[in-house]
Amino acid sequence: MKALTICQPYATMIARGEKRVENRSWPTNYRGLLYIHAGKSRSWLQEGDEEDYPGMPFGAIVAVARLVDCVNYEYPDSWIRRHAWLVGDEHAGGPWCWILDSVTPIGPWPWRGAQGLFDIDEAAFDAEVNRILGIREPISRPVMNPPADEAEARNRVHAAPRQADSDAACRGMAGPLTESEAQPVMPTARDLACAEFVPDPFSKFCDKCGYERSAHRRAAA
Repeated sequence: MKALTICQPYATMIARGEKRVENRSWPTNYRGLLYIHAGKSRSWLQEGDEEDYPGMPFGAIVAVARLVDCVNYEYPDSWIRRHAWLVGDEHAGGPWCWILDSVTPIGPWPWRGAQGLFDIDEAAFDAEVNRILGIREPISRPVMNPPADEAEARNRVHAAPRQADSDAACRGMAGPLTESEAQPVMPTARDLACAEFVPDPFSKFCDKCGYERSAHRRAAA
């Protein structure tokens, strides 16, 4: 999945929902999920920032956001109908404004940043998070066939057979989870982007779309 390094305190401000726009000197055609990475530089900190945002992390992933638009601030006629709130926004300066939405704070998870938009390998990232938390990687399962629509997905998830002797039966598959499989599974970025996702540490499936979470990981890459 794509990621963007942003200097503090702005990365934390985005994670907390206080800043909906990131200013860049260059545009991008990318749209979609984006890791917000807090850089190690302290050059943008001003007096009082560390008191206002105590414990803000450096060199870490702090949020997942959705990049929904990129506009040239100098030409408001091209974007004012879509983003009227940008006019007078204290954080909008351009020349290119990257518009962020659906921000979800995560971590912070230590990770090395880079210049520009860069890629984070989801499998490596999940493994590192699990290592930090001391969680074993779950055994891989075959991915469910994509549901025809959301209603079918819900029916498939909630009507899945369960073993009477186990409340931990895996949704979408007959039979209970084995001891080695009944490990907490970290939600991926696409899990977090599901508006109706309800975290369940022992579920391998998203409650909204019915996909196995590993399918989310591949789709978000």
